Amino acid sequence: MKGLARNGAKVYLAARNRQKGLDAIERIKAAGLSPGNGQVELLELDLAAPKLAKTAAEEFLKREKRLDILVNNAAAYVFLMHPPRSVDHALTGVQHDASVQDHA
Repeated sequence: MKGLARNGAKVYLAARNRQKGLDAIERIKAAGLSPGNGQVELLELDLAAPKLAKTAAEEFLKREKRLDILVNNAAAYVFLMHPPRSVDHALTGVQHDASVQDHA
């Protein structure tokens, strides 16, 4: 992400927690994103809650006309935190949680 922003791209950092997202953006800026480079913007996004994901998509479309690149690293958590034999089980749990939240 830093590399994209350093080369002039406008980058959206999607985060479930607003404050943690803002903190991450500050760390990115402190690590060498200076004026004249691209921008890093926060987009609040929780993929476990379909209604909130839709809200985030609508917010993005208010700000931008297109999306050129999508870098998604959220799935890395499942593979790093769960042995391969339990990945299906972990994904089923995430899907169940999203379904329960959607109906709440």
